[in-house]
Amino acid sequence: MAKKAVFLSKLFDVVAAVDLYHGFVPWCQRSDIVKRFPDGSFDAELEI
Repeated sequence: MAKKAVFLSKLFDVVAAVDLYHGFVPWCQRSDIVKRFPDGSFDAELEI
């Protein structure tokens, strides 16, 4: 069970790293977080 939790945590970190997408997502030219909210969510813009 602990391995699954670690995997899910790392997976979330990759998905949430929107500002880094341009470095590893194919065809992504730009990735910016434009607004962060107190609950940890955010608005982002991607350019493909």
